[in-house]
Amino acid sequence: MDRLVIDRAVELTQRHRLRGYDAVQLATAIVTRETVQSQNLPSPVLIAADSDILTAAVAEQLPVENPMDHTTLDTSECSPQDGLDNSS
Repeated sequence: MDRLVIDRAVELTQRHRLRGYDAVQLATAIVTRETVQSQNLPSPVLIAADSDILTAAVAEQLPVENPMDHTTLDTSECSPQDGLDNSS
């Protein structure tokens, strides 16, 4: 972790409701976004399940994805050795 990420994390905690580690995670994503976009690459997507970091990331115009939005599991194609009961 470099000074730029630390400074950005501190700024983020002053603008958003973030815990320290969440601020570092978001700051890293923002710095990464700036780096890849300067090379004409697509922005990274922040993946998190915490509503505070997701809200802050959206406010910082970072694409987000919540893995809890994708929890549906279709067990109809599972076999018994998968450990999932598909008989119901």
